[in-house]
Amino acid sequence: TPNLFPVEHRRNRILTDPAEPGSIFKPFVMCAALAEKLARPEEIIDCERGAFRIGKRILHDVHSYSGLTVAQIMIKSSNIGMAKLGLRLGNEKMHSHLSDFGFGQPTGIDLHGENHGIFMPLRRWNSYTTTSVPMGQEMAPTPLQLGVAFSAIVNGGRLYQPRVVRAVIDKYGNLVEDHSQPVFRGQVIDPEVSADVCDMLKRVVSSEGTGRACIMDRWEVLGKTGTAQVPARNRRGYEPGAYLASFMAAAPASDPAVVAVVMIRKPKGAPYYGGTVAAPVAKAIFEQVLPYLNVPPDKPDAASVRLAKGGASGH
Repeated sequence: TPNLFPVEHRRNRILTDPAEPGSIFKPFVMCAALAEKLARPEEIIDCERGAFRIGKRILHDVHSYSGLTVAQIMIKSSNIGMAKLGLRLGNEKMHSHLSDFGFGQPTGIDLHGENHGIFMPLRRWNSYTTTSVPMGQEMAPTPLQLGVAFSAIVNGGRLYQPRVVRAVIDKYGNLVEDHSQPVFRGQVIDPEVSADVCDMLKRVVSSEGTGRACIMDRWEVLGKTGTAQVPARNRRGYEPGAYLASFMAAAPASDPAVVAVVMIRKPKGAPYYGGTVAAPVAKAIFEQVLPYLNVPPDKPDAASVRLAKGGASGH
């Protein structure tokens, strides 16, 4: 029986375990900046050659960049570029848009034990928060909240309530409950903003981006990598040498049918980056799920790749 096992082995972690997401949160703040017309994808922003002082704080990028376009800030995952977008937005606008995506609220999924996640009210945000949240710090959504919100980005800005049970039937085959109709929760961003951010996320999963380990032969993928520090248990700050490697993606990019959120806590050894550790897992998921769902390839040369590998058309 379930009671024979410890509680930590029985909980559904995608519902119950909030986690500071790191860079996989950047697309949501990017959506807010574009929605408010405070940035354009082709605009160039000075990323300060890898170190940016704001007040008493110095922000760093993994690699040193000077000028990056707004699109490249996402593709290269620049913390400094995102922090500057946060400064343009300000706390009130940023908090409002992120609330629209459902952060800090239950998704309403038909499962027990859902956590609201950690998303402080606006009155608790300060000047430090303005540049922390765009990097995926100072808040902790659940993996389910991230997946649902990301689905809205790739779904033209439309947010839906997730469900597990499509219908309930009795032992005679009669329909008792019908949950097949989607529950629409709102248009959280305009379709044009969705298209712009999806274009950026396609380039993340390319030779120029951090998600290249998820490039597939037959389907184009869009996604975002993340590598967050793990908060310390009994004190403020972070646990030394402990990371959360993550990758949030959708495929096929031309008409997304599947969203995957992969979060690997404390990967052993190096490298520990989301693009190295988590992106290959998402690729393996897509390689199994997309054929199972009979999702047609969206790469022009997919048929020739399949034939070159000995595959038969129609399988």
